[in-house]
Amino acid sequence: MIGPVDGEESPKCYVPGGLHPVHLDDEYHHGRYRVLRKLGHGRYSTVWLVRDQEKSIYQALKILSAECYSPSSSQQFFELAILQHLSIARPSHPGFHSVLQLRDHFELTGPNGTHVCLVLDPMGESLSSFPTFWDPAIIPPPIAKRFTRQLLWALDYAHDAGVVHTDIKPDNIMVQIRDMSIIDHYLAENPVEPMLLNDPAILPCSIASQDLGSYHLTGDASDLDICLGDWGAASWSHQHLTPLIQPVLLRAPEVVIFAPWGPPVDIWNMGAAVLELVDGVHMFDARNGRTGIYDVKKHVEEMVRLFGPFPRSLLDQARQDIVARCFHEDGSVIDPERKGTAQLENWVQHLDGEEKVAFVAFLRVVMAIDPEKRRTAVELIDEPWLLVWQ
Repeated sequence: MIGPVDGEESPKCYVPGGLHPVHLDDEYHHGRYRVLRKLGHGRYSTVWLVRDQEKSIYQALKILSAECYSPSSSQQFFELAILQHLSIARPSHPGFHSVLQLRDHFELTGPNGTHVCLVLDPMGESLSSFPTFWDPAIIPPPIAKRFTRQLLWALDYAHDAGVVHTDIKPDNIMVQIRDMSIIDHYLAENPVEPMLLNDPAILPCSIASQDLGSYHLTGDASDLDICLGDWGAASWSHQHLTPLIQPVLLRAPEVVIFAPWGPPVDIWNMGAAVLELVDGVHMFDARNGRTGIYDVKKHVEEMVRLFGPFPRSLLDQARQDIVARCFHEDGSVIDPERKGTAQLENWVQHLDGEEKVAFVAFLRVVMAIDPEKRRTAVELIDEPWLLVWQ
């Protein structure tokens, strides 16, 4: 019996209502899609490289947990409907090709329930590992600007279509593959262990994920394109999946204090993520100095020190127990651990001169505390930092 591989999903995920036990060489959707390799996994899905035997092309197959679309599930998921909508909403929009496209979908029934399956284009690595091609591990400004513009177009497309991504982080921004023939090299260099093909009792957690990594780098990195992927946490602008969204340290101010939110949360989220890519640092720590545990009040304090006070209009819409704990009546933070303001310029260490001035100005515009004053994606496309700097 082969045990689970470190870093893969838990065997406890493979229970009724959980993940589907995929095996290499399985064929799905009337034999159309043959499973070749495991690309990755998440809380609610596993992702596989498959061969579309009808079209003779490679695709990525995302198989969702049975609970995602179970009638008895307490949580509602919009991923399939959102991907269907984004795949047809407005193909002429400049951001259309920077949004992950749904190529097919179907359902399969297995021992753990019925699973929605999404057929998507294969992607290269995510931007969480992409910066490691350089030393220090940060993306050079010309490439970072190209990616940021594409990300803004993707957000403009989604927001125009009534969709909020809510989970923008380097892990969910993927480098597109320019030449799908590189997958042949990937398969040749990552052979399957024979024992994994011969035992149908082997769970997918015993198969190591092998993403397409750097195989997408077949030329100059300066003309690569990115794609905003993983819409599993996305919401409609008018119908939210959950009130508490976004990676904790990338949460927008309105999310942190439980005020109403909408498309502007993606803009804040994007700004914090871009800083990670350009400078290799996290903007917020948000841990209480006494306990070392995440603290909403500490998070609020850090936001105020960098970007100014929360407007009263926003605090009035927030959860009042959080407001009472964090703010005086005039909107100032109660008993901050550190006094005064922080210089955003001090956070940016790998840029200098005019480039640094422009980038800091970009962050200040993107990360306005008041969502009503945060610029939209299309308004940010021509910000000075995103222009070509020699």
